Amino acid sequence: MRFVSVEMFRRLGVLQSTNNCIMLCLCLLVFTTVLIAYYPVLSANAMTFDDDQYLTDNVLVRNPSWQSVRRFFSEVLHPSTVKGYYQPLSMVSLMIDYLLGGQPSNLLIFHFTSLILHTLNACLLMVLLYLLFHKPWISALVSMLFALHPVTVETVAWVAERKTLLAAFFSFLSIIFYIRYVRIKNITFFCVSIVAYLGAIMSKPISLPLPFWLLILDYWPLQRKSVQKCFLDKLPYFAFFSLFAIITFLSQNSAASAVLPNNTTLSHMVLGVFHNCSFYFRNIIYPISLSPYYGFPSSLSLSDPMVVYGMILNVGMVLIVFLRSKWAKIILTGYLFYFIGIFPTLGLIKFTDVIAADKYIYLPSISIAITLTYFFCWLYNHTRLQKSLYKITILTTIVATLLIIECVNVRNYLVKWKDSTSLYTHTLKFAPNSVYVLNNLGEAFLSQGAISEAKFYLDTALYIDPNDHYVKNNLALIFHSEGKTRLANAVSSNRVS
Repeated sequence: MRFVSVEMFRRLGVLQSTNNCIMLCLCLLVFTTVLIAYYPVLSANAMTFDDDQYLTDNVLVRNPSWQSVRRFFSEVLHPSTVKGYYQPLSMVSLMIDYLLGGQPSNLLIFHFTSLILHTLNACLLMVLLYLLFHKPWISALVSMLFALHPVTVETVAWVAERKTLLAAFFSFLSIIFYIRYVRIKNITFFCVSIVAYLGAIMSKPISLPLPFWLLILDYWPLQRKSVQKCFLDKLPYFAFFSLFAIITFLSQNSAASAVLPNNTTLSHMVLGVFHNCSFYFRNIIYPISLSPYYGFPSSLSLSDPMVVYGMILNVGMVLIVFLRSKWAKIILTGYLFYFIGIFPTLGLIKFTDVIAADKYIYLPSISIAITLTYFFCWLYNHTRLQKSLYKITILTTIVATLLIIECVNVRNYLVKWKDSTSLYTHTLKFAPNSVYVLNNLGEAFLSQGAISEAKFYLDTALYIDPNDHYVKNNLALIFHSEGKTRLANAVSSNRVS
């Protein structure tokens, strides 16, 4: 708990002599509530999708040493153990967990670290919201709404998504220290903010848009007057942004693939943007049908409700520019914050085979937290009740009801993560024709010795795509284990290497 000490808050300027106990108690409340709600994640044992790259088959993670650390940091443009972008801090974090006893067969250590990071992120978000709006109770309530939202389950329960949690941790720190710099003009806070931003982008490039977020915060709610000073302050951030944007593209393209926009039609890109803008909003407002895999629709067109809703949403935001009300300004800045946050994952540069993922909204949801905090503060200040205690009680009751609903949904979703077969069976409901999901479900059953179930799903996958070499390899393994060597050779004879 050293991360949430009184001294830390005092140095950040969060604590004053009159409210230090309140802030500390609220932080402990947030930390404890999130910890209790997410406690079942410690027994989750599902290995999903790219966990093999990050843990099971990663020779550097499974051989902790300074040599492994050196390679994680030095393999900038050509990562050798992960088919993806440069992310040395995340890989070192997983390596340390392995050193502490984490194993693919027992993920307790990995989940414990991820859960602690998630609870710390909730506390940091509470601090951030308090620094912006100076309402301790409201900041605590909104931070719990963020941390207990079912859409965050994927990020906490997925071992490989340690990168998202770390990126959010450093991003929140960077924003907090930037706010302190703006408020008291302490250059030390400014330098710490930049270092924290560097830590965020070395954890996961999803934090790259942070300099744009800081510009939005300059406009509202910080309301800085000097536009020139705002942009000058961002020069170090944008220098790192430019450098690591290039590194991210080159490393991703080298280790895996990155499809540039010129390989996709303009209409398809626009429809994809509309789809994802509304898709993420739907999952935040109505988080019932969540899955770790959302495949591309058979065709993106105006017949897709998500595309239509996204079009209405974005056109509405364009029209709101012409309104002069204070609320129009707040809604617009909140949406810009959200849109910039999800922009790298909108598919303009294609680097994955899914159209969207809940993990992509973990960090950008800070935009909704900021807007919601302001709304609750406005509601508190404009309620006709005279006593503050009444206002706090009513607001807390409303939010507590939402938190209970969120906790129930979090627990229900965590059940799906108890093992790989449960998770992939759940995922298959949302992507019944995905060869990728069918193959992984077959592998999960195969690892449990359930040969007939594994063969069923692998046969189904092979029927959909007769040329998938992963499916062929798995079927060949089954036939070899059954002594059907001729059939195994026939299945794998035209295997793509």
